[in-house]
Formats: sequence, structure tokens, C-alpha cells
Amino acid sequence: MLRPLVAGRREALQVELLRALIRYGFEVDVDRDMDLDVFDREACRRAIGDARATVVIDCGAAEDHSHDEEPLDDLPIAAENLAIAAAEHGAHSVFISTGKVFGEAVGAASLESDPPTPTSPFGAAALSAERLVARLNAQHTIVRSGELYGRRWTGPFDDLLARASSVGHLTVASNPICPPTYVRYLVSTLQALVRRPVYGIVHRAATGSCNELELARAVVSLLGIDCSIEAPAEPEPATLPHLRGACLSTRREELPSIPHWRICLRAWALDRAHVDERIQP
Repeated sequence: MLRPLVAGRREALQVELLRALIRYGFEVDVDRDMDLDVFDREACRRAIGDARATVVIDCGAAEDHSHDEEPLDDLPIAAENLAIAAAEHGAHSVFISTGKVFGEAVGAASLESDPPTPTSPFGAAALSAERLVARLNAQHTIVRSGELYGRRWTGPFDDLLARASSVGHLTVASNPICPPTYVRYLVSTLQALVRRPVYGIVHRAATGSCNELELARAVVSLLGIDCSIEAPAEPEPATLPHLRGACLSTRREELPSIPHWRICLRAWALDRAHVDERIQP
């Protein structure tokens, strides 16, 4: 029987994934997974052993906590603890990582085979954690994705939505960005990975290209916010700085792909009215 254990620090992705696995009929102990101290190696060993887990999903690098003054040194420590404990129990390690291992500049989309070149502390910490997981558990999958948003959190749109709701007109820069990924589609990829293991590095992020202006107009329009958005007369610095970074592409087709960013946004807007409150972060 497949028994997933979803570890994290009460990240929004952890909550969404637990909720989805319950819907898909997996045996999941929500309290155990949410309360697991990932910085305590013995606690990780006990939890994985008691759960008889066949796959351990580490949500550690799903969200960039560097802006919240989270200690980034903790990220590799937690990844190491979970990977060692999973390997000891013969479980598959899945580590959720980020496109920021390729740096902050937006350019050509990066493939799984491209060498990482992190330029931020978060990207460097995520890469360090990736390498630990790969070294410590032969049965591992590194899933890199983009900046995430979900029904319960607006992530890269927080500031945009706050400003759009309070004023009737905004100027938003038209710099190219990496489109964000709706977590519902990443969760579908992860539950498929639980059912049928795929090993190595896999990229899964929203497809398509866009700029800040296109994304801002789409978000405001889909949510029905009465706010006009125009480009500034002169070039401006990034308006949505979280979305600066390398875009991801893939040559691995073993897992479900994630659709175009506009499709992701439309699904998000429809889902927001139906938030399941049964599992609290």
C-alpha cells in the first residue's frame, strides 16, 4: 500500500497537498505530518517508521521564506534529516525545489540538465538541499517549480491585489517575468508521483511567457476588481519582484504537465470561492 508522509513547516503547499491526498483516498495522518519537527532527526525517523511511509514529500523549498527573515540554513538541515530517515526506511524522497536555483535573471527556459547558478541566498540554500537529498537517498526525485499561489494564498499577487483594491488606477512595469504556477496543478503532479515513482530531477511549472503588465491585468480582470492598469511612460524597476528568475522547461514527460499560465489563472479564479477549511495551516 502507498503511504505518503508530507513534511514541511506548515507551508501552504503542505496544506494543499495533504488535502488533495485525502481526496484521492490515501492514508494520511494530518496532525502527525503538520506537527513533525523536521529539524529533529530522531523525530523524523520515528514519524516515517510509525507511518510505514513509502514516500516522503519535503515541501521545504516550495516557498521563498527569505523575505520573512526565516533562517535559510535550516532548509538543508531539514532536507538532510528527512532524506536520511526516508532512506533508512526504504522510502522514496521527494524534494520540492525552485527555479531560483538558476538565478534571478529572466532568460531562456532552463532544462533539468542545465547547470544551476543560484544568485540569491534562497536559491543557494535550495540547491544545497537538493544535493543532500540526491546524495543521501538513491530513491529520490527533485521537483523544481516556479513561484506558487493557491486558493488560500495569493503569494506573488499580495501587494498587487492590495493596491488594486484601494485605488482605481495602477501603473505596472512591463518587464518580462517567469509566470507563477497554480499549486493545484503541481499537486496533481505530486500525487501522480506518489502512485508511480519517477527518479531524478523533474521541472514542473506553468508554461508560456508573459510580462508584469500582462499578468497584473489578467489577475485584476479575473477577480473582477475595478482598477485600470497601464504601463508607465518610462521604464521602471520590477513591479512583481518575486517573479524575477529563470523560467523552467522540461524534457521529461513521465508526469502530468502544468498548463499555460492563463489557464492556471482562470482555474484559480474559479476555485477561490470554494476553499476547503477543514484542514488549517
